[in-house]
Amino acid sequence: MSAPLINPVGHLLQLIAACKPGQRVIVGLVGLPGSGKSTLARALQAQVNTHLGQNAILAVGMDGFHLSKQQLSHMPDPQEALARRGAPLDL
Repeated sequence: MSAPLINPVGHLLQLIAACKPGQRVIVGLVGLPGSGKSTLARALQAQVNTHLGQNAILAVGMDGFHLSKQQLSHMPDPQEALARRGAPLDL
């Protein structure tokens, strides 16, 4: 297991600064449902964007990507569920 980050915002800023033009940094947060992943992602997004400008980074939910196509096909609107496959509605 990795050691926890002492300064996650500073770490993200360093990763972004080290990128070449056109490169992206993709960070994944994992944990149990309801453990605060989305809340943490939104907080990190707000803090990094305070330093780099609005929309410098985005927090994108991945809900639904862990579901099989068969599971998605049994949802109330299967066509919508399969088309979105976890993409947020407000992008």
